[in-house]
Amino acid sequence: MSFTIVTNYDKEGGLCSKRNGEKGICTHFTKCEPAIEEVRKNGRPEICSFSGKYPIVCCPTSHHSPSTYNSNWEQKNGEHDKDKSYYLSLDRRSKSHNKCREYYSKPFKQDEYLQKGSAIDNYPHIALLGFPNKNKAAWLCTGALISEKYVLTTAHCIHSRLYGDLKYIRLGGFESSISYNDPPQHQDFTVKNIHIHHRYKPSSGYYDIALIELNRPATFTEYVKPACLAVTEDLYGALPELTGIGHKEEEFDNNFVTYYYTFVSNEYCNKIYGGPNFIKEGIKSSQLCATSENSHGIEAGGPLQITNFFYEFGNFPEIVGLSSFGKPDEKAPDVFTRVYSYVPWIENIVWPH
Repeated sequence: MSFTIVTNYDKEGGLCSKRNGEKGICTHFTKCEPAIEEVRKNGRPEICSFSGKYPIVCCPTSHHSPSTYNSNWEQKNGEHDKDKSYYLSLDRRSKSHNKCREYYSKPFKQDEYLQKGSAIDNYPHIALLGFPNKNKAAWLCTGALISEKYVLTTAHCIHSRLYGDLKYIRLGGFESSISYNDPPQHQDFTVKNIHIHHRYKPSSGYYDIALIELNRPATFTEYVKPACLAVTEDLYGALPELTGIGHKEEEFDNNFVTYYYTFVSNEYCNKIYGGPNFIKEGIKSSQLCATSENSHGIEAGGPLQITNFFYEFGNFPEIVGLSSFGKPDEKAPDVFTRVYSYVPWIENIVWPH
């Protein structure tokens, strides 16, 4: 995701100027339809500041009037009538949606050491995937915790040519987010079982998805929380981001990196990737493409997330993709496994009853 910072206003409502000289008002991204449309077209909205991890953009004054989108957002926050017609149309029979509601309807165990705004505060669902390396673990991939016992990742992260099969999982493992005097907050696990999609082949870029069953249930805390699964294919106006280890070949050094993406069409993606045997059928509907200025396919298994503002029970990280492959070319988009396409497969394994 690319933006241009134009001013240092730190609150909504401040005056700003766009690149073309047009006057604007600093507005939360979700309330500015021109900015959402600009992102959809791979543009770069000008940013005034950030509210948490979400941008306050310079919204043109000519468009700064109550709109359906604005009204819906305000209603969502209790500022108008409690008309819920604007919420996403969700299947109430969806196991993953109902489990997400269940997880987030209960308070998480508080921790006095948690630093608000730190990596672990913003991404408590991130899982480190480790491979045996003599007397320690080589952390080479990432995944997303989606239930008490399951982590979602890509199939190509299950085996390493150098270290062998995946063996360790660490949750809440952002050790650099607390001081050395604080007790460790991570939870370590071994792999009990692995479910690789039955149609996955290492020689192909398709069906690159897997589920890892932990050897015991995780304890949900402020450091360790599950993410929700994608509930819709409509990613209009979404701000995708990915947090990972920043490399493939070296061991994790406690420094996580966050990348901001812009979605691009599969048609555009096919112009770059279509043809090779690796994806001989081109980019499929079960895949997503997105561009970032500094990632380029290096985040093995990393979960691509958005925040869905229209859950009826709160705003939570939603996993829409898994980092599958890319090219070391700043102009080439990265390719992700589209999680929404595999929700039934995931639900049948994680929540069979």
